[in-house]
Amino acid sequence: MDETGVEEAKHHWPKQQCYYCGKPAICYCDGVNHFLVDSKMKIKTDDPNVVGYCDRPLCDKHSKTVGMSTASGRVDTIDYCLKHVTMQKLNESQKLVCK
Repeated sequence: MDETGVEEAKHHWPKQQCYYCGKPAICYCDGVNHFLVDSKMKIKTDDPNVVGYCDRPLCDKHSKTVGMSTASGRVDTIDYCLKHVTMQKLNESQKLVCK
């Protein structure tokens, strides 16, 4: 919290280093890598309890905030690593091309 009483949106984990450059991490990647259904990796499922997140520690330079969530009961950022930012861009461009 700063002197005005406002909590910063991004949190610092000084013992964690950025996956890409080694600087102190401020967030983890929230991109989805896979789902586990009956102990087998699947690409898609509707069950939120079987999601495997990327969780790469990221510095400010190598993280991209793509949204906000209140699922935890408080406001939290949704951050992506370079891999998941690229995947998101590819998915968006395919949606524009496909009819």
